[in-house]
Amino acid sequence: MSSSHTIRAAVPNDFAGVAALLGEVDLPFDDISPTLDGFFVAERGASILGTIGVERYGNAALVRSVAVHIAARGTGLGIALVERAMSAARTDGIHDLYLLTTTAADWAPRFGFTRIPRDQVHAAVRQSPQFLGGTCASAVAMHLRLTA
Repeated sequence: MSSSHTIRAAVPNDFAGVAALLGEVDLPFDDISPTLDGFFVAERGASILGTIGVERYGNAALVRSVAVHIAARGTGLGIALVERAMSAARTDGIHDLYLLTTTAADWAPRFGFTRIPRDQVHAAVRQSPQFLGGTCASAVAMHLRLTA
């Protein structure tokens, strides 16, 4: 598969494609706003190949819904999505990124994320639907302090 793709801010018309991709990789999407605020998509042509969301909670944010279509894995697309989200978070004045994962605890450190106890996650992020949802009850919490 060619690795040519475009990463852009998601728009409401992307919701069905994002939901389908998240469903394919068994990630929750029932609490995602149809406006997809804070989400990015990677596409090739009209096909959504990947997605990532950054939910803002003051100066902190939760990185969520990082997904790459199986046909695009191994192309660097996941790395490109995370780097785009981190760049946007810095630009938006976010100081701390958190994520919850059951599958990427060994992958996320390449970006500087470190494991932390769940009770050290920013209080507002702990109140997010994803953090409170049953799907993420056993997920590893990770943190990245962003610098300017």
